[in-house]
Amino acid sequence: MKVVFRGDNREEIEGEEVFLPRPVRREVLEELLRRAKRVYMPPSTYQRISKKVRERYVEKISVMSLRGRYGRHDPETIATVAALRKSGLSIRKIAEEVGLPKSTVHYILTRLRKLAIDEEKILLE
Repeated sequence: MKVVFRGDNREEIEGEEVFLPRPVRREVLEELLRRAKRVYMPPSTYQRISKKVRERYVEKISVMSLRGRYGRHDPETIATVAALRKSGLSIRKIAEEVGLPKSTVHYILTRLRKLAIDEEKILLE
């Protein structure tokens, strides 16, 4: 499971995979790299870290090019929303059942649809 590091949850990352959306101070980054199993970051963040840190932790750093906001809902909620939609429920009914706003349910379903289209494009290429 990936944990999004927001600057205050250092203890929660012990042995986890961490996504680092923004650059942090060198001391904080080295602590994250020591504690975490793997640290993912966008190319813009990777370019800002020092060459020495990159070389020292090359096996623990992965560059990911993610666009948009990172997910704020756990995978179980997203899977539940997708399953309920496949069963034929409306967005409004799904929102009531899951306890999310209907705009959030719509956003999740739209993102899932776009990801499926992108996966097909990648397979065709």
